[in-house]
Amino acid sequence: MKNVIAPVKNIARLVELAEALTGQAESLPGIAVAHGPSGIGKSTGLTWLCTTRINGCYVRAMQVWSPSSMLQTIARELDVEPATTLSKTIERIVTALSASSRTLIVDEADYVVDQARLLNTLRDLHDLSTMPLLLVGMHEFVRKLRSRLDQRQFAGRVALEVEFRPLDLADVAILAEKLAEVEIAEDLLNLIHENSEGVTRLVCVGLSRIETFAHENGLSKVSRKQWGDRALNLIASDIGGRRKPPRAA
Repeated sequence: MKNVIAPVKNIARLVELAEALTGQAESLPGIAVAHGPSGIGKSTGLTWLCTTRINGCYVRAMQVWSPSSMLQTIARELDVEPATTLSKTIERIVTALSASSRTLIVDEADYVVDQARLLNTLRDLHDLSTMPLLLVGMHEFVRKLRSRLDQRQFAGRVALEVEFRPLDLADVAILAEKLAEVEIAEDLLNLIHENSEGVTRLVCVGLSRIETFAHENGLSKVSRKQWGDRALNLIASDIGGRRKPPRAA
C-alpha cells in the first residue's frame, strides 16, 4: 500500500473549511469545528493539512488535560518555553501564534468540551491572538457545545463547521487507485464498501488484504470472482460504533 493522501470528498471538505477559516477577516469570529465518526480519516487529514496547505499548530487533546497541561502542550508545539504562571504562558503562546500566523488545531476535542476552563482558555488564545482555531472531534462534542449554557460564549464564536462523512463508492475507488499497488475490480470495491460501511480505516484494511492476496497469487488485478468467498473481516462496530456485532448462538 502506498503512503499518500487520496483526494476523497472528506479531504476536499477539510481544505475548503481551512481556506475559509484562514481567509476570515480579523473582525469576524475565527473558530471552526469539524466532526465525524472514529476511523473516518480526521486525524490523517489534519496532519496532511498542517504540512501541506496551512501553517497549523496541531495538538491532540487528552482526557487528563488541565489548563496548565494544555498550555504546556501548545507551547511545546510552538517551540515556546512555558512561563511560571498560566497568564504569562498564555501571553507567550499568543505572541507566537500572532507572529507566525498559525492556525491552532485541537484534535480529539471531545476531551475539551466538558471542561469550561479548557474551552475558555482556548477562546482567550483565539481572541487575543486573532488567529484561527479549529476543534475536531466526534459528532457528540458539537451537540454538547451547542447545548451547554456555560459554553454559549464559545459556541457563539463558531463561524464554520464541516462534517466528515462515510466514504461513498466513488471515494473507495479513489482510495483503491491511489493506495493499492494492484488493480481492484469494481465488483470487489463494492464488497469493500458494503463491509466497511464507508469507514476509511476499514476500507484501507480491506484494500491491504486484497493487495496481499494478489501478491501471494501473482495477480496484477483482482475481481470478486478471484477473491471468492474469502471474508474481508471488516467489522464497522470496531471503529465507528455504528453496528453491533452478532450475538453468539
